[in-house]
Amino acid sequence: MKNKKGLSSVIATVLIVLLALAAVAIVAGFLLPIFRDSGTTTSASVTCLEAEVKPTNCDSLTGNVNVQWVKGDITKIIAIVEHSDGLIRTNVSTATTILSTTTHNFGPGGASFINTGDKARAAAVILDDNSQEITCPESQTEIICA
Repeated sequence: MKNKKGLSSVIATVLIVLLALAAVAIVAGFLLPIFRDSGTTTSASVTCLEAEVKPTNCDSLTGNVNVQWVKGDITKIIAIVEHSDGLIRTNVSTATTILSTTTHNFGPGGASFINTGDKARAAAVILDDNSQEITCPESQTEIICA
């Protein structure tokens, strides 16, 4: 009888250790991918901080938005036009070489194009460490279309 009592405490200890190991494995399964991918995300965030583009002109007559590349290693420029009704249109540069100023043509006037009073912004597109395109947050500069 005494051996059975000692044996049950050993079994309880083994079960507690197994439960603890299972809990550690579950937590590690969630956390390891986060830490493994955090380096790429951080690198892309830093590159976005170093990239700067800003709209310089928005003409409702021609439908053109001019965006200036200020600094950073970027692959594309996105021009963003927000209509007074909240509709947002974007136009991505397709040039293989980014110039100091790129012109994005949305088409002249009309409900689906650029109107007087619309707001123009810009965003940069960069490549991360895996050569995947990442769109950076929009620039702080916003201009009103004339």
